[in-house]
Amino acid sequence: MGMLKDLLTPDAIRCHVHAMDWRDAVTQAGALLEAAGKCDHSYTESMIASIEKFGPYVVLEEGVAMPHAQSNGNVSEEGICILTLDEPVRFGHDEYDPVSVLIGICAPNPREHLDCLAELAKIFDDEDAIPKLAACATPEDVIATMDSFFEYLSDSFRPILGVLLGASIIIALVNLLISLNVIPNDEASAGWVFVKAIWKGVFYFLPIMVAYNASKKLDIDPWVGTAVILSLLTPNYLGRS
Repeated sequence: MGMLKDLLTPDAIRCHVHAMDWRDAVTQAGALLEAAGKCDHSYTESMIASIEKFGPYVVLEEGVAMPHAQSNGNVSEEGICILTLDEPVRFGHDEYDPVSVLIGICAPNPREHLDCLAELAKIFDDEDAIPKLAACATPEDVIATMDSFFEYLSDSFRPILGVLLGASIIIALVNLLISLNVIPNDEASAGWVFVKAIWKGVFYFLPIMVAYNASKKLDIDPWVGTAVILSLLTPNYLGRS
């Protein structure tokens, strides 16, 4: 689960709470971050003010909102909280309302903020992620569910980490040799074309390798998963004989 595993604790999770409206829901999520010592109340107020000003930008997928705001000296360290609602609330989003799960985040600088958002966005790869979170009865259930999402992603990439590392080493080594004038930067040479084909091939076929491993994790015929991703990557694939 990476960075999030260290940030998300049972104390920062509440399940099946009641909220009168989206403002109340965001206030309760902010209160969890405040109680954990991650921010002060002005950050919670900033989250609400940002939504009032810019609209429901925090509703990123059906049924889920990630309230957050720009830090203005009111965030002491990275934090994450999860709030599930007994009754969904509407944020005013045309497509993804109503919201039943809120994932509140805070970070003292924009880089950490974006990193946290990017990692959280991975859970949307599973279309059942939000219903599963909404159904959790306890904070421990929420953590176990989040762990399962990221375990699935890790298992999809783990078998090909060695290949990715090897390709990265080739890229670094070739660039180093070129910068030291040990080998010429001649893209037309047969040797150079061969080296480029090795490392580019790894990244070109990366989605196929991930699809194969993910299919096995989901107990689906891996060749079916591979065929599906091939058809998506190569529009003419299905028309080939």
